[in-house]
Amino acid sequence: MKNRLALRALAEMDLPDIAEYFRGPTGLVLGTEDPVIPAKTLKEFARENDDRPTLKVGVVQDRIVAPEEILRLADLPPREELLGSIAGSLTAPVSGMVSVLNGLIRDITYMIGEVAKASEAAGAEVAADSAEAAAGAAEEASGDDEDEAGDDEDAAESEESEG
Repeated sequence: MKNRLALRALAEMDLPDIAEYFRGPTGLVLGTEDPVIPAKTLKEFARENDDRPTLKVGVVQDRIVAPEEILRLADLPPREELLGSIAGSLTAPVSGMVSVLNGLIRDITYMIGEVAKASEAAGAEVAADSAEAAAGAAEEASGDDEDEAGDDEDAAESEESEG
């Protein structure tokens, strides 16, 4: 592509003035969404072709950048991957808090279960004590009845012998 045609096209794109870099053979790589992808493409192409082409200048988000910055951009992960990594970093504390809360709920549930078991065991002990007390009271009552019956018989015998 002729430098003059490239400059005409760039003039209509609302980019900073980079006309001074269009001297000699010039290539042009355009990317609109993610500046990392064109930078990676250029770096890989240069690696496969004896470090050619050489970079002259870059424009990233309407800012002129040096060739070194373009190579640093090429080493970054793509934009979507960076956004995912940032999102993961932001959600990590929340998921940690959720784990802590789940642990607390699990511990409280365990404690409630232990208290219920202890209550059942105490209830069974109280029931057993009540049953023993009732059996003892029943024995005493039947023993008293027998004693009273024996006393009645003794009194009847003594009345007969007196009479």
